[in-house]
Amino acid sequence: MDSNGYVAGYSRFINPPSLDTVKEFSNFSFLNVGTHSMVAEKNLLYYTVNPQKFIDEFLNNGSKSIFLRSIFKLPLPYANIIDFIRKFDKG
Repeated sequence: MDSNGYVAGYSRFINPPSLDTVKEFSNFSFLNVGTHSMVAEKNLLYYTVNPQKFIDEFLNNGSKSIFLRSIFKLPLPYANIIDFIRKFDKG
């Protein structure tokens, strides 16, 4: 399988992520600046009161769709939401 095949398989698995996928990845973490979980550390209410914490965790997360699904729990088009947010990226 070539790299395009791997990317397509991963994309089908991760977009949109199911709650089962979120559960599977809840024990995984990755190294960026520090160690971060692939799922949200807190719940929606916490991030509503602490929006800067949400932004920090979101930006440092390697799997943004899993991160968002772990917070909102709804089957939203997370890949489209992330693409929309990227339009505002100044970097």
